[in-house]
Amino acid sequence: MAAAKNSLLSQVANEWTRSTGLGGEEVNEQRERALNYYKGDVDDVVAPEKRSRAVSQDVAEAIDSIMPDLIEIFTGSEDVVTFEPVGPEDEEAAQQETDYINYEFFKRNEGFLILHDMLKDACQVKTGIVKIAWCDKKEPDEDFEDQSLDSLAQALQRYGDRVVLSDETPISRPEIEPEEGGEPTYNYTVKGVDSGYARVYSVPPEDFGVSQDTTRLKESPYHWHRTRVRAYDLLNRGVSAETVAKLPAYGIMDTDMQQARSIGGEDLNDVGGDGDQRIVEVIEHYLLTKDGRKRVLTDTTCGIELESEDHDYVCFAAMTPYPVAHQFYGQSIADKLLEIQRIKTVLLRLALDSGNFALNQRMYVNMEKAHEWTMRDLLSNEPNRPIRGKGAPNEVISPMSSGGLSFDAFGALEYMSVQGEQRSGVMRNAQGLNPDTLHDTAKGASIMLSAAQKRTRMVARILAETGIKDLFLIMHRVIRENAKDSSRVRLKNKWVEIDRTSFGSRNDMTVEIGVGSGGKEQQMVMYQQGWQALEQLVTMQGGPSGPLVTVENIYAYAKQAFERGLGFRSADSFLTNPEEAPPQQPKPDPAMLEMQAKQQEIEQRLEFDKQKAAADMELAKQKAQGQLEVEAMKAEARLMAERERSDAMLQFEREKAQMQAQLARDKADFEARLAAQKAQDEYDLAQMQMASKERAEMSRNRPGGDLDK
Repeated sequence: MAAAKNSLLSQVANEWTRSTGLGGEEVNEQRERALNYYKGDVDDVVAPEKRSRAVSQDVAEAIDSIMPDLIEIFTGSEDVVTFEPVGPEDEEAAQQETDYINYEFFKRNEGFLILHDMLKDACQVKTGIVKIAWCDKKEPDEDFEDQSLDSLAQALQRYGDRVVLSDETPISRPEIEPEEGGEPTYNYTVKGVDSGYARVYSVPPEDFGVSQDTTRLKESPYHWHRTRVRAYDLLNRGVSAETVAKLPAYGIMDTDMQQARSIGGEDLNDVGGDGDQRIVEVIEHYLLTKDGRKRVLTDTTCGIELESEDHDYVCFAAMTPYPVAHQFYGQSIADKLLEIQRIKTVLLRLALDSGNFALNQRMYVNMEKAHEWTMRDLLSNEPNRPIRGKGAPNEVISPMSSGGLSFDAFGALEYMSVQGEQRSGVMRNAQGLNPDTLHDTAKGASIMLSAAQKRTRMVARILAETGIKDLFLIMHRVIRENAKDSSRVRLKNKWVEIDRTSFGSRNDMTVEIGVGSGGKEQQMVMYQQGWQALEQLVTMQGGPSGPLVTVENIYAYAKQAFERGLGFRSADSFLTNPEEAPPQQPKPDPAMLEMQAKQQEIEQRLEFDKQKAAADMELAKQKAQGQLEVEAMKAEARLMAERERSDAMLQFEREKAQMQAQLARDKADFEARLAAQKAQDEYDLAQMQMASKERAEMSRNRPGGDLDK
């Protein structure tokens, strides 16, 4: 047994030393240079002291420009991948597995970020790599106490066999005495399920290597993966403490590559940690032998075997944007632009230095005519500051003519920018920029934009058929081989029970390649033209019943237009699948339709006559009723008139009697006043007569009274 282990370790060590991707190799030097150029660190273009250190950012601009389109291409539709059914009976299962595998990637894994890192690595450092492994995850048991019978029934209906009674006999609440005939309560436990899933890890390309004869990763006879783990993780996996203590600490390999990845200046060589918290480096080797594939975990020198097991499939997926035929490593976008960025950096520095020399021209100083202030004034190059001297300016100071640039530096920069576009296929026009030179015609801009879109879609197709397709096929296999039960998930707004243990082997898959932001408008125009063609075919054949176009064809086209063209996650809210629609009634016989129409016409005429007779009868009834109401109103009016006349006569007699009585009272009063007045008048007359007599008597009795007469 020990001999077998030593033999396996020897094979692993031999393959490891002859594999690609090890530190110090050309591929790592190219990766390091690409990462530095992406950061703007063009260290192989040395700037003289006190000269411009400006750097062109062509690598970063191209990668950052193409990344949004690539991300939108792979995430713009609801399903990144679609499994092809193997027969008519497999249609539903293939669709369900398609929905679930996309759910597993985007919901249970950080699918968007994983795709971003994978695509970014491919564009920067040749290859984007991910690892797929099963992640065990067990939900905890959940205990329920003192539950009613209804609650227990609901739990059984929802969880089924996962519900286990703590006591087979009903029990009552311990603090409450059960009443006679009272309802019992139950204790039960809902067992946790195995909710493991296919975990996807993003792998740094410098931590991965293959044998030199590897062209396709899924057929690789040998590949390795370097990882950093905590010491306690190895101890928990059964590795002895003495063995773990011999492992090297993290950070002793490829420090140049780690520094190239560092943006914030992290000190990656001093990661700290002591004892069980110490971070160590280990190598996972995947070796194809005559007995099948093996997985062997060793230290970084392949001298200590930590683990070994059978591993019958490749659990890594890799992609490259520009593959090289019959080789594993291809080219990245950075590889195509390194020279362009280097040349543009030189040209940019030349242009800036030329401008600086023009503004700060060198001077010749005649020291015989200069004095103690001349040099100080000359070195103080400030506006409006005088330069003092003893003679004429041209006798003391004279400018030195410099060679200057004998070409248009900015024209050269534009030329190199166009060369970079042609090499990488990433056009400035595709990102909405509008350079004024070389792309100044609408037709030329349209042609270049179309070419850029074609090259971008070509890159996307290559990435899809390599890394993306392998990624999801491996995920499907990992789920199929490790899942122990079903999973209840929400797919397309519906809760579905997925029996992961029933997944079958699948090798046929279609990767959905969408379009980037530049091609959305063009795609919508194509969908509209296709819809017009469908309308013409439907009109030509007299309806959507074939033979060229059916309702199912129209539904499939509309669904694709909603989901891929308009970008909706699902078209189910707008369209109804003809297979799920209620069955339509068969078309009736035309003769039967005519007979039914005549019968309906007769029935309508009879119904009309019936309604008319009823209306006439109702009208006559209403007329007679109206006449009776009129006569009644007249009789009531006459009665009221008679009553009013009688009341008026009575009132008149009453008023007449009152008036006669008043007249009698007024006459009596008048006669009484008249008699009183007469008596008063007679009294007054008598008084006057008596007064007159008294005066006459007095006159006669006075002397001379006769004279007075």
